Amino acid sequence: MPSQTMFNPSMSKVFSERTYLLKEQTWWESFAENLPLIREEPCVTRLEKQITPAVVIGAGPSVDSSKLEKLKEFSGRIFVSDRMLSTVLDIGLDPFAAASLDGDPSVASFYKQPSVTEYVNGLNICLATYVHPSVVEACNGFKRFWFNVMFDNPETAEVSLSRAMFWMTKGRILSNGFGNVGGWLFSLANELESTPIILLGIDMSYGADVAPMQTTYWRGLLERYKGDKKKVIKECYRYETNPFGRRVLTDTVFSSYRDTLLKGIEATKAKVWNCSPNSIVYGKGVECMTLDEALRGSDNGIGY
Repeated sequence: MPSQTMFNPSMSKVFSERTYLLKEQTWWESFAENLPLIREEPCVTRLEKQITPAVVIGAGPSVDSSKLEKLKEFSGRIFVSDRMLSTVLDIGLDPFAAASLDGDPSVASFYKQPSVTEYVNGLNICLATYVHPSVVEACNGFKRFWFNVMFDNPETAEVSLSRAMFWMTKGRILSNGFGNVGGWLFSLANELESTPIILLGIDMSYGADVAPMQTTYWRGLLERYKGDKKKVIKECYRYETNPFGRRVLTDTVFSSYRDTLLKGIEATKAKVWNCSPNSIVYGKGVECMTLDEALRGSDNGIGY
């Protein structure tokens, strides 16, 4: 039985059956093509652990250049989603690690931006084992680290895809994907003993000024409800007022990602500070504050 997992394996089911059926051929073909590299290159567990503050940067609506500029004097580690990598580098920040969770080939474009290809300070790229081979190729020249995302509970499933991936990849860690790369980067920062962990752009919402039909999952939800727009809006979308006093739009998909992430946060010993004013990630284990407050706190050793 695999022993290397990030957090509780009981939280592993984050992919819907529909998503899996739509993407399984691409994912497994990519996994097979990547396998020789995966078995030779290191697991994310080889990254150095360090008790230090960390910022996890997602691509939610809370992120803007003015906030990122404030991180120039930040002395801890920066973990950044693939989509935000070029923006972070354009501003002049030096991230510790970036990650890709999505198996779509379009992700390769994030690593082909001039600020990324010209970056010379070294960068750790963490890749899910099923990312498209074009993404792997785009990361040539960087240090690649691998991880498996759990598709089932490897401790209870009689026949387990997750267990099979673990053995085929020579024990590359099984981790909860949290449904999105920002959530996964939180789990990595925690695994590497970062504290406090500052969340920026980990929103799980669309902000306040977006209509349901403009959102990421609208078309998929509309298809599931056979074109009934009123029913989709009534059953799948809601506005939520967060501790920042913002009334933001979310949906059932983002809500499920939020719930999974909160379970992960509750299981950690790290301090978690959410500085994303459009976020619905709040509750037990999460303190909401401004980025200025978080940076002052980390400078003063609060959260260690």
